[in-house]
Amino acid sequence: MIWEWWQHRTTPCPQWAREMGYLDGSIGLATRHRRCRKAWSPHLERCRSFMVESAIKCPHKKRAGILGSGWLYDVPLARLAEIFEEVVLVDMIHPNPVRKLAQSFTNVRLVQGDASGFAKKIYEIGKRVELSGEVPCDGWGEPDICFGDDGWDWVASCNLLSQLSHPLCEWLERSWGAGGERIFSDEIVSSLETHVAASHLETLRSLAPSRCLITDVEEELWDERTGVVSASESILPPVQMPQPDAVWYWDIAPRGEVDFSWSRRHRVAAASF
Repeated sequence: MIWEWWQHRTTPCPQWAREMGYLDGSIGLATRHRRCRKAWSPHLERCRSFMVESAIKCPHKKRAGILGSGWLYDVPLARLAEIFEEVVLVDMIHPNPVRKLAQSFTNVRLVQGDASGFAKKIYEIGKRVELSGEVPCDGWGEPDICFGDDGWDWVASCNLLSQLSHPLCEWLERSWGAGGERIFSDEIVSSLETHVAASHLETLRSLAPSRCLITDVEEELWDERTGVVSASESILPPVQMPQPDAVWYWDIAPRGEVDFSWSRRHRVAAASF
């Protein structure tokens, strides 16, 4: 609890992003990683290895970008800093340990940026609804992507695509009109999920000629009593994904994390395109 409190007090984060839960989400991820470190280790190692393989294949190695760098659990920062002349880490929250680590590299730079491109827009929509009850009906528009760079050679999105819309949709679902009625329907929220995911894939293609995408795509509930999958469902909206080069499983919630009779694992797809 003391560690979490200290991170809340000392981690730089815009106030509006705090209200949307970005800082809570970042700290919660670190806490969960500590609990599930052993179960997550094979997945994180596969992520790091795949990113290095993808980076090595990149024909030009001047500048690389990592979208949603977070705590760097899945990012082989030291190896990427050897491969590229410059590595840019982009995230809404750069935790204090990451800031300290980045300072030990002369060619690693931090950019505080919204990897989804929609966070500030959705925040303002939610606030506007609370004040006036007005609901935008003209779609979600284009993402606001501004990382202060031109000419990335390689960009990576790792364990991000399925998570991008979560804080946005949760913020909308917490936005209630003056009369105390829910403003945003399930259909509106679902359309945002799809739009954010599709826009992220287009953003990857626009940022660099060489891209690396690693994302969980399906969730399975594993019944520990019978040893079989009891349920499975897609965790991505219907978007056109690149053909995966590798597939593996991530034991994201081992037995005891959520329940003692079953565990949860995600099927992960990785593509270098």
